[in-house]
This record gives sequence, C-alpha cells and structure tokens, in this order.
Amino acid sequence: MRNNRRRRDQDSPWKTLITLFFPQLIQLIHPELYALIDWQRGYQFLDSELRKIAPRSRTGRQTVDKLVQVYLRDGSEYWILIHIEAQSHPDPDFEARMFTYYATLWILYRRPIVSIAILADNDPNWRPSAFTQSLGGCRVEFNFYTVKLLDMDEEQLLNDPNPCALILAAFRRAMRADTAEFMLASRMELVRLALDRGYTEEQVENLIRLLEWVMVLPEVLEERYEQFLEEVKREQNTPYLSVLERKALREGWEQGVQKGLQEGTRRACKRDAHRACKRDAHRACKRDAHRALAGRLAGRASHATAHTLRRSACGAGSTTARDSRCSDPERPLPARGLGRQPRKLRPAARTAAGRLTRRKGLQLPLHRGVY
Repeated sequence: MRNNRRRRDQDSPWKTLITLFFPQLIQLIHPELYALIDWQRGYQFLDSELRKIAPRSRTGRQTVDKLVQVYLRDGSEYWILIHIEAQSHPDPDFEARMFTYYATLWILYRRPIVSIAILADNDPNWRPSAFTQSLGGCRVEFNFYTVKLLDMDEEQLLNDPNPCALILAAFRRAMRADTAEFMLASRMELVRLALDRGYTEEQVENLIRLLEWVMVLPEVLEERYEQFLEEVKREQNTPYLSVLERKALREGWEQGVQKGLQEGTRRACKRDAHRACKRDAHRACKRDAHRALAGRLAGRASHATAHTLRRSACGAGSTTARDSRCSDPERPLPARGLGRQPRKLRPAARTAAGRLTRRKGLQLPLHRGVY
C-alpha cells in the first residue's frame, strides 16, 4: 500500500501546482499573458464546467487540465478563459483534444480563450503545437501556446526567485534521475533553496510537499531526508512541523488526493451506468415497438390470407353453388382498396342488400367493389 501511494505519477502534482501557484506559474511560463491580466480582481477555477466537456485520452493516462476565468487590466468587464493542460506522456490525439476543448468552450461561453499546453514528457521530438484539417476547400487551423519542459534551462530555474521555478526544476531532475541518491541530493538542495528565499510559511510548506511528491524516494532514504529536515529546523529555528507531524500530514494529504480520485471515479461510473440504463431503455422501447408493428402486420397478413381463401372457394365448384355462396348477403366481402371496413357499417350494408334482393326478386351477386 505504501508503494502504491509512492508510485511515480507526475500528473497529480501538476494539478496541485496549478491550483496553488497559478499566478506564479503564468508569470514563469507566459510573461506576456501575465502582464495582460488584472490580478487584483482575482481569478476563478471552472473545473466542474471543464469536466463536462473533457474528452478522453486513448493512452489511458489521466491528463491534467484546468480552466481559469481571469480579467484583463483595461478595467472593463471583459474576461477571458485560460485552458492549461499538462501532458506527461506523448499522445497522438493531443492536438485534436486541445482543439476540441477550444471549440467546445467557445460554443459555451463565446469568450476569448488562451490554450496553454505544458509538455512534461521525455521525448524531445514530440512537440505538438497546432491542429489542422482541410477538405473540399474548407480548412481549419488551430495554434496553441506550448511550453516544453526539456527546453527550459535548469540553472536558470534554480536562480529564478519564482517559487514555481523550483518545482519545474524538480520535474526536470526527476525526469533524468538515474539513482535514488541523486534524487535525495536534489530534493535536499531544492528544500534548502525554498527555505532561504524568504517565502511565506504557507508557500514553503506547499513547496516542500510538492517536492516530496515529485521526487519520490525509497523508505530508507526518506529517513535520511527527515533527519535533514530536523537539522535545518534547528539551524534556522523555523516553526515548521516535526517529523511525526509531517508524516501524518503527508499521509493525510495523499489519502485526500486518493479519495478525490476515487470520488471522481465513482461519479464517472455513475454517469456511465446512467447512460447505459438510458441506452438499454431506449433499445427496449424500440424493440417493443418493432414487435408491436410486426404483430399488426402479421394480423393484416392473416386477414388477407383468409380473404384470399374465401375468394378461392367462391371461384370453385358448380355455378349454382358458386352463385349461392358468393351471393349470400349475410357474407359480404370487403371492398378492394378500402381495407377492412368499420364494424358499424357492415350491418347496414347487409340490411340494404337483403332488402333490395327481396323487393326485386333478384339474385344479387356480391363481390369485390360492391360496397
């Protein structure tokens, strides 16, 4: 169970990083956009709206996507949507998914949208940046803003005072780490930088937890790391948590994340079950309708078959017998092209035919087309 919690899954740290340090992240990866936003008016995450339209990845990996509403510095009520997606593994459908997000958000909100893709994979040749499609003289071209983590200079990140720079440097080192000792040394170095740069206590705690999440260590090295934190606490007289408190907090945080993932899975299963029930009900109604229609057609076919047999009987035998059978006013036949006549009209037709036969003394042959 411990190994499951400590597995190297770099998708969830990205989501937490975007949530905790959104302004700092935009300042680091997109300075031009950062200068356009009025941060005094705040920002709002629209994750629930994004989950409704999120397409699924064929790679089976959970992608990290965030939708944020911000205001610009011009003082108007004009606001834009920022769609951020962090992709830790190459996906052949990534460009199409980015375009699907953009098109769907435009239909829903009719607002300008800035799409940002953070490529945190190890493949230097995978660089999606546009979605294009053309057919019959119609062409669609969609370009989105990309940040390739492999292209970022590690030394520059270490010297940048932006707190997000330390986390991006941690991602870089975790991508190229070949030994657990290197990971331990890197984590301790980044923790030292976080403590020495004058960040707030809350920022330091969040940074340390993110560093521990990104740079996973075996249990033996975790004990050495905890000893290092205790030494730093005594040196700097910092009010940060003790070893036992940190362990409890870290485990509680991981359990909270796991619970959130389970809740998301439960909701997805409930939604899929509802869709399956709705689909099965639709199929059942359609099947019953087809059966009812088949029954009506079979009934009409049986009636037509009986009518044909009666006509065949009228056409066989002697002339006297045929006239007797076919001229019986009590056994009228339905008219051609009219189908089965209403029940309330048949007694009146028989009465009129019988009256006419008795009055004139005629043998009235009844056949198709008489009434």
